[in-house]
Amino acid sequence: LMGFAMAPIFPLLTSITPGRLGVADATNAIGFQVAAASIGFAILPGLAGAIAERTTLEAIPLGDRVGNALVSYAVYLEKIFWPSGLAALYPHPSAGGSGIPPGSVAVAAAVLIAGTVAALVLRRARPQLLWGWLWFLGTLLPVIGIVQVGLQSHADRYTYIPSIGILVAGAWLAAGVAGRSTL
Repeated sequence: LMGFAMAPIFPLLTSITPGRLGVADATNAIGFQVAAASIGFAILPGLAGAIAERTTLEAIPLGDRVGNALVSYAVYLEKIFWPSGLAALYPHPSAGGSGIPPGSVAVAAAVLIAGTVAALVLRRARPQLLWGWLWFLGTLLPVIGIVQVGLQSHADRYTYIPSIGILVAGAWLAAGVAGRSTL
C-alpha cells in the first residue's frame, strides 16, 4: 500500500535528483527510479484486484467519505505539530450514523486551500514549501479514505511518510531563513 503512496511523489523525487547527486550521476539514478516505478506499474493491476475484493464503496456514502478525507487531512496536519489525543482506532463518524459536522468539513477545506495557495504563491521564493506540501498531500492520497477500508476515519500510522514532506519543507525553510542555502 505504501508503494501506492509513493507514486504521486515520484515526479517530486526525480525533479530534485540532479541537485542531490549532480548532473553526471543523475541520469543513472533517474534510470533506476524509472525502473523501480515500472515494476510497481507492472504489479498494479493484480494488487488493485486484491484490494477491490476486500473493500467496499457502499458502506459509507461518497459524500461522507470525501468530507472525512478533508477533515482527516487537517487532523493529520495538526497531529504532525501537536500529537495529542492519539488512539488505536478513530471510528468513522458516518459509521455510527452521526456524520461529520459541515462546519468541520468547511474549516478543513479552508485549511487545505490556504496551504495550497500559500505554497503556490511562494513557489518561486520558497520552492521547498510546494515540494513538502505536495509530498504531504500526495502520499496521503491513497490512504485518505476515499476508498474506505474498515470503519476508521483516519489512522495515525498513515502519517509517517507524509510527515516527511512537511518536516523537510520546514527544515529547508528554516535553513533559508537562517541564510543557508543547503542543509
